[in-house]
Amino acid sequence: MDTRYEKKLYGSLYELYASANHTGHHAKKRGNICGNPRASLYRHIKVLLDAKIITVVKEEFKRGSVEKTYAIAPQMPYDNTNEEYNSLIQSALMGLQGDFYRYFNGDNPDPQRDLLTVGSASLMMSDEEMMEFIKAYGNLLQKDMSNKPVEGRKVRKVTLVISPKEQ
Repeated sequence: MDTRYEKKLYGSLYELYASANHTGHHAKKRGNICGNPRASLYRHIKVLLDAKIITVVKEEFKRGSVEKTYAIAPQMPYDNTNEEYNSLIQSALMGLQGDFYRYFNGDNPDPQRDLLTVGSASLMMSDEEMMEFIKAYGNLLQKDMSNKPVEGRKVRKVTLVISPKEQ
């Protein structure tokens, strides 16, 4: 992968993550998201669509325009090299580490109150069974991804990592 493209892709992922975690009615009123113009957000979305990282899962016509709902693509494109996959995974893990660092160094961290958890299991599965597991996991997440903000709800980040197991 071209280093410029890789930086653009990671930058797009970061900007979308930052925007998704800071959006609200005040952002919509200002016409921007997280201080960035909406056009910038759409450029980031296009980069991720072109790289097949995200996909359109729903389109609705509203007031003369099309509102699109995006989701993480069911599987990453397989034309990447091992080095590129390693870089992507390491970046994701560092981002997760940063999330926990900010949480535990922030105001009033309480893992029990916030229902933080971590778990690990080694599963004996064929490739077909693993693909079914991934699909079922995606369906489970998709069910709640379109939840609207209401009293008692807050954003909860769920991360799945399928890691290698030593033989």
